[in-house]
Amino acid sequence: MNSKTAETHVTDCFRTMNTEVEVQFTFGKDVYLYDGKPLQHVVRRWFENNERRFSRFLPSSELSQLNGTIGWMQVSAAMAEVLELAQRFYVITGGIFNPAILQSLEQSGYDVSFENLQGKKLRSQHNQERTYDAVSTGYILHSRTRFVSREPETRLDLGGIVKGWSVQRIADWLRHRVERGCINAGGDIAVWNSRGEPGKYWNISISDPADSSRDIGHFALENGAIATSSTMKRRWTNVRGEELHHIIDPRTMMPANSEVIQCTAIGRQTTECEMIAKTFCILGMTEGLHWVKRHYPTSELVWVTESGAIHYYGSHRLLSSRWKSFCPDVIHTGDGDLLEVISDD
Repeated sequence: MNSKTAETHVTDCFRTMNTEVEVQFTFGKDVYLYDGKPLQHVVRRWFENNERRFSRFLPSSELSQLNGTIGWMQVSAAMAEVLELAQRFYVITGGIFNPAILQSLEQSGYDVSFENLQGKKLRSQHNQERTYDAVSTGYILHSRTRFVSREPETRLDLGGIVKGWSVQRIADWLRHRVERGCINAGGDIAVWNSRGEPGKYWNISISDPADSSRDIGHFALENGAIATSSTMKRRWTNVRGEELHHIIDPRTMMPANSEVIQCTAIGRQTTECEMIAKTFCILGMTEGLHWVKRHYPTSELVWVTESGAIHYYGSHRLLSSRWKSFCPDVIHTGDGDLLEVISDD
C-alpha cells in the first residue's frame, strides 16, 4: 500500500532589526525541533542576536563598542565574517559599497532608529567636504586573529549588509533541515526547495515604490535570493524642508541622487543581491548597467526610475518563463559590450 507523508507548514512573523521578518517552512514530519526548540524559534533568536550584535543604535552592541574603541579590538567570528564580506564588496564596487558612512548618516539626521525619525523635522549638519576614497574601507581586519582597527574619525554602519547576511546564513543552515522554506526580512529574501519537487515554487511580488499597496510584477522562484533597495522607504525631512534618505553615495557622502528610486536584484545569494541593488541605486542606470554586466551578468534586475518607468535586465527566457503580470516599459539584454534596449515605442 502506498502512503504519502503529510506535509507540515509552519509560519512565523516578528519584528527585529527595524524590519518585519516572515518565516515559512514546509517539511515532511509532524514535529521539527533543534536542540529541543521549534526551528522558527531558532530563526527568531538568530535575528534578535544579530540585532544586539550589529545595531548602531544600541550602546551595548558589538558594533557600538567597535566604533568607540581606539586601537585594536578583537571581534566575534560573526563580526569578522561581515567585515570581511564588506571589504570584498567594497573592492567589487570600486568603493561604492562603503560601510564607513555612519558619520554622514548621522549628519543627515539619521542618528536614531527610524521609528523615532518619522514625523520629526531634523537638523542636517552637512557642513564639510569629505574625501572619496576608493581604496580604503576605513578599517583594517586581521582575518586569522579577528583583530580590527578603525581609521581615525571613521565609524562603521553595517546596515547595508547585515540584514541580507542574516537571511543568507540562516537559510543555508536550514536547507539541510527543512525541505522547503522562505525567509523574508523586509524584502531581503532567500527561498529553497531541497527536494527539487517540480512545481514547488515560491511566488514573489515586487511592490510599486510610489504605492506600496500595489505590485509592479510577480515571479516564481524555486531556489535563490532577492533583495530590494529603495530611496523611497526610509525618508525624512530636515528643518530646511529637504527630503533625505538613508542610501549614502560615498563619492559625495550625501544621500544618493541618481534617477533610480528602487532596484530589485535576483540571484543566488541574498548578501550579493542586497549589495547589487544598493550599488545600482547609487550608480544610476547607465553606470549601473555597465557595472552589473561586468561583475554579475547572469543576475536579474528590476528597477524603477523617477519618471515611473519600469526596467528589466536579464534574459528573455527567464522573463517569459517565470514572470507573471509583469509588463516592463524597457527590457535590457546584454551581449558582450553591446546593450540592446527593447521598447514598445
